[in-house]
Amino acid sequence: MADSKLCRIDGCGKPSYRSGMCNVHRLRLRRHGDPLATKRRVDPNNCQKKECPAAKKIFAHIHYIQNSETYKKNAEGWRKNNPEVYAERNKNYFSREEVKLAARARTREWNAANPERKRQMDLEFVEKNKALITSYKAKRRATLRQAMPSWLTKDQILQIRAVYAEAKRLSDETGIPHDVDHIVPLAGKIVSGLHVPWNLRAIPKIENNRRPRIYQID
Repeated sequence: MADSKLCRIDGCGKPSYRSGMCNVHRLRLRRHGDPLATKRRVDPNNCQKKECPAAKKIFAHIHYIQNSETYKKNAEGWRKNNPEVYAERNKNYFSREEVKLAARARTREWNAANPERKRQMDLEFVEKNKALITSYKAKRRATLRQAMPSWLTKDQILQIRAVYAEAKRLSDETGIPHDVDHIVPLAGKIVSGLHVPWNLRAIPKIENNRRPRIYQID
């Protein structure tokens, strides 16, 4: 029996049937996933209306879901037969800024949800790539030496050490790892900074890893 309340869809005014909606809106929700949907899905092969391109897209997606294994097999065969074309398309796709941002967001979400697994993976990477890690550290030390001006005074050198001490203090007191960050990076894509006290600050390590590496001079 119909409920005495009205349909919860704004502007409807019909009596509620089930789920707080009238029978028309309830059926639209069941059929289309949207109680406000009004267009019927039509067979794109027998349609001459303007909305047919959208219908073709819907039916193509349904066909892909029903035949996903065949699509994947064909795609794998194409990649093997056209490695250079695939590599170029892959490179162009992952060079897009929106793709990079989306990938970084997914990585941050996974790292936040799996801290122990992330730590284990980092330790395994260090163990398997000791030579690579050593080369990175050596390059970093060389960059610091080159970026540290010879005209720094003793007080300024002490100020640099104080920033590192502050980062350690924050890490110990808060339990959150902190890094000493160069506001203008030592090896930026547009401009490179110096290893001087006014270019240093102590920030959480996770924020330091998220920072973009492109800087612009005003």
